[in-house]
Amino acid sequence: AAELEEMKSLADDAMSEGAFGLSTSLIYAPAFYAKTEELIELAKVVAKHGGIYATHMRNEGDHENEALDEVFRISKEANIPVEIFHLKVAGSKNWGKMPSIIDRISKARLEGLDITADQYPYVAAATSLGASIPPKYHNGGDAEFLKRLQDPEQRAKIRADLISTGDQDFENMWRGVQGAKGVLIASVLDPALREYEGKTIEQIAQWKQKDPIDAMLDLIVADKDNTGAVYFLMYEDDVRLAMKQVWVSVGTDYNEVSSTGPLSESKSHPRAWGSFTRILGKYVREEKLLTLPDAIRKMTSLPAQRMGLERRGWIRPDYFADITIFNGGTVLDKATFEVPSQPSVGIEYVLVNGVVEVEKGKLTGKLAGLPLRGPGYSARAISPNGLHVTGALKGFVTGLDGYPLLRTHLILSDSAGVKLAETNTAGLEAKFEMTFEKPCIGCTLTAERDGFKTETRKIDYNGSNALFFSFVLKPEKQKFKH
Repeated sequence: AAELEEMKSLADDAMSEGAFGLSTSLIYAPAFYAKTEELIELAKVVAKHGGIYATHMRNEGDHENEALDEVFRISKEANIPVEIFHLKVAGSKNWGKMPSIIDRISKARLEGLDITADQYPYVAAATSLGASIPPKYHNGGDAEFLKRLQDPEQRAKIRADLISTGDQDFENMWRGVQGAKGVLIASVLDPALREYEGKTIEQIAQWKQKDPIDAMLDLIVADKDNTGAVYFLMYEDDVRLAMKQVWVSVGTDYNEVSSTGPLSESKSHPRAWGSFTRILGKYVREEKLLTLPDAIRKMTSLPAQRMGLERRGWIRPDYFADITIFNGGTVLDKATFEVPSQPSVGIEYVLVNGVVEVEKGKLTGKLAGLPLRGPGYSARAISPNGLHVTGALKGFVTGLDGYPLLRTHLILSDSAGVKLAETNTAGLEAKFEMTFEKPCIGCTLTAERDGFKTETRKIDYNGSNALFFSFVLKPEKQKFKH
């Protein structure tokens, strides 16, 4: 109970700081162990701030209906909008079940639950290679997990779990992709293992003359559980049906990638490079599965509405100019599973907050992005855009008689006595204001003026708020010669 109260307090703080909601990934340890009742209590806190609950459901395969039951219960009991991450039907034995999943979500929406989803337009998912191992073996953290993978007895148990055909309490991705041929190594952390990238576990097993499960476990250990993998879990007809739903938006479900520098050295999933352009080129222009307006809505106003982004998602007066200009006749993804790191074609211009960041398909080097804050952001009146607020040291200086002391020199110094900033009093009231945006702990603020004793104050300053000071300077004793 104490831990839950602490979690609720942390969620409350996060929402006040600008979080958009609560997200979970319930197939992974340790989130796998979270109880529904716990999630409801946390979601209630988020709902008070106008946030959403976004979830990688507890199961997207054999037990997807039970996972949907949990989603609906959380939405209803916490009275909170829900976003289902990367809607799919996973596992070859479940292919063709998307119509029933769509029907269940549509019925829940008709009954008043605010449920939406997002999707990437590919038949393969991506996560860590270690995620294919049942959650119970991850207990205790990475070190314990890797130790178990090197224990012959534990490896035998893992093998039995992966090849089991019985009912299981976890999502068995190994079984869902029909084994080694359906798992492709996308990325490794250790450069010495880069030769494994772009190969399936089946190919690696043949190459290294190992059993496929042994080959997989050995690679997880060698890369210290930092290997990324692609899992061919989905069926194209299911992907297409989900895409047509008006309440499904577009997402990449991937972190940032680059075509140059260290971040370009590892492979990724093509969804990181081509999700939006694949829809515009393949599913709109070539196959006409979606109309162009419907596709654009899924990429712009629908997610902006869901996230509660103010003045974004539409081209309207007084809205932020986040605009992509593309050639409808040529726009297309080029990224493949074999060679994913390929930019799309047909994107002519990209404006971010009105600044051109892509011009004629090339980066301009200009960066105009701003932080985005959720509906519960408590400092909106102070910093609407969520940027750091520059603080200041303010005040006035007088003599003992209360008269303002013009031309008083103010000096801010760090704890070592190094001068950081300075200013003078000005105006009829001898006021001063010294802008300084960095934190300053153990610093001093000194006021000095000819004919008066110097005064020094010790301060701790966070660089964001204004601190106010009143200095009263005492006159120096005058020395007269007779």
